[in-house]
Amino acid sequence: MMKRMIAALLASLTALSLFTVCSASSYAASTLQPPTHSDILNTGMDISDSSQDDEVANQGDDSLVSILHEEEIDQILKGAALLAAGGGGSYILGTNILKSFKEQNPDVEIKVALYDVKSMGEKESTFGVGIMGSPSAHAPVSELSKVALMSYQETLALAQRYGKQPEYALALELGGANTLIPLLCAMKYDLKVVDADLCGRAVPGLETALSNINGLPTAPFALTDSEGNSYDINMADPYNAAGVESVAVAILDHLKSNGGFTGFYFSQKEINNNVPTKTLSQCMQIGQCIEAFQKLSIEERQEKTLFQRLNEMNYPVRCVCLTAKASPVQHFHQEAAAGGARDKGYYYLGVEGEAGNYFYVQFNNETMAVSVLNEFGTFDCIATAPCIITMYDENTGLPLTNADLKEQILSGNGDSLNVVLGIIEVDSKWWTNFDELTKAWKPYLEEAGYAGDIVRYSFD
Repeated sequence: MMKRMIAALLASLTALSLFTVCSASSYAASTLQPPTHSDILNTGMDISDSSQDDEVANQGDDSLVSILHEEEIDQILKGAALLAAGGGGSYILGTNILKSFKEQNPDVEIKVALYDVKSMGEKESTFGVGIMGSPSAHAPVSELSKVALMSYQETLALAQRYGKQPEYALALELGGANTLIPLLCAMKYDLKVVDADLCGRAVPGLETALSNINGLPTAPFALTDSEGNSYDINMADPYNAAGVESVAVAILDHLKSNGGFTGFYFSQKEINNNVPTKTLSQCMQIGQCIEAFQKLSIEERQEKTLFQRLNEMNYPVRCVCLTAKASPVQHFHQEAAAGGARDKGYYYLGVEGEAGNYFYVQFNNETMAVSVLNEFGTFDCIATAPCIITMYDENTGLPLTNADLKEQILSGNGDSLNVVLGIIEVDSKWWTNFDELTKAWKPYLEEAGYAGDIVRYSFD
């Protein structure tokens, strides 16, 4: 195990997203009910799969939520990309990483066992695995799956040193990239995956993770790079998430590489009390709805938006569609933040100049704030992060990230986008420690140009 701490690195500390990608008047909402695995989505479309229930029943374990094959994993990535709030890596990135994994591991079956948190034993713990991006260089997709698998090997060594029993792989955030990583490790090494994640959305940095805000430690923590090296980051204060991130960024920036990262050894009680649960199964069901939505004509998509259809399903979230109809991206502006670690900027959606239907969106990798034009010609903020401010393309039916907008606009294809903007209710655990929430998120909001207070969207 190689440990490295180079003083010169510390002079170049910058902030880092968990995964950095090369990166109106009234809004109706309805309360949704908690799902069970056997729920049939109430969308008027046949998207149920009884074979899933049969396979789970054959396992003889009532804590087994689902057996995931490639179809279900693809659905999870679609749902995770929508819940990622404009960040977290795109759905296309996730599918490309999975494709690369399959090419590199042709003998590995694409199959994952997803378990409820209640299956965890008293002494068992989760382990988190993910990938981080360097501010100045990014590994090709072909290397990302390799880096992810290296992080699992390191988690075994790290857990041994700290007396942990890492039995359940845990997603660190929702999004097209990091939600996939524990699933890859589970396929390769025949591991269990717990139906939870640390955030219930994507976040721009380790200190903004819900686990940190609600008092769970970030260290011990380790990085692995594409050359097979590993780096322990042992903080005197294991709750110093900002410190962990700063050192991790410095190492990756110095190496000009992407890296896998691991740690997050939490008990059943810690998971249940502090972070969102049942999120991967929720992503899968949202992904099923997205797939059904994609099969509709444009006219049918316009008649009832994806957000309205999500509101008709049995999910413990609430949705609202903000834009009255799909809109092109207007006045897009983007610039580098944190020395290149992130992209920040703004754009407008809706009908320009129309009060109640013209929206100003600010982002810092993830979407930070959305404001609506009022009758006096100024904008009123209606929601900030950690609310899930998200969007999809009406043409494809697929979720969009802010990086997707940037890519399409820079390639000259921005006019082809028809964006529908909405808000999905974030897990209620985000609001239990408001002072810590504000402390963690305000720097990112201010960096994006938003100087106001945290605003929780009111669905009532």
